[in-house]
Amino acid sequence: MRILYLLIPAALVAAALIFTFYGFEEAPETTAAPSAEPPRYAATNVQWLRLGAEGEPEFRVDAATFDYYADESVAMTKVRLDALGGYSSPWHIEAPRGSAPPRERQLRLSGGVRATGDLATERVALTTSRLWVDLLRRELHTDAEVRLQTEYRTATARGMRSDFDGERVQLLNDVKMDYVPEG
Repeated sequence: MRILYLLIPAALVAAALIFTFYGFEEAPETTAAPSAEPPRYAATNVQWLRLGAEGEPEFRVDAATFDYYADESVAMTKVRLDALGGYSSPWHIEAPRGSAPPRERQLRLSGGVRATGDLATERVALTTSRLWVDLLRRELHTDAEVRLQTEYRTATARGMRSDFDGERVQLLNDVKMDYVPEG
């Protein structure tokens, strides 16, 4: 009986040691490799007009190529975008590439984005490496370097937000503004 009292604690200690060394080992990560699946639909020279519930445009995209995937994502090249939130939107945006993530109401433009618009009393030209078009918030935004130019001023910043109507353009971080006097 005395041996049994010694074997039970020894077995428990051995089990605890085995569990300590092998039980806390993380299982190898089983992430799937990115799918190389071809697009479900592929089109060239496309105009994509997305309409809201009232029939008013949410946006209009012209693209040289338009690939639609099984996960509902979209990839585009040579993108031109306007009619943000309606035909009266002042923004006209161009980018070499664009995408729409699956099941999201956003577009991501990249590869050197150029946006122009007649905002308030001046024409604005904006350049950045990437830009998000958020359809739910009805805004443009980026965290990348931005250069904004008008007839009388030039600004650089890291990050920007603007509403679709162009009534509010907010430069976010490290803002530098140069003014050119009239005359």
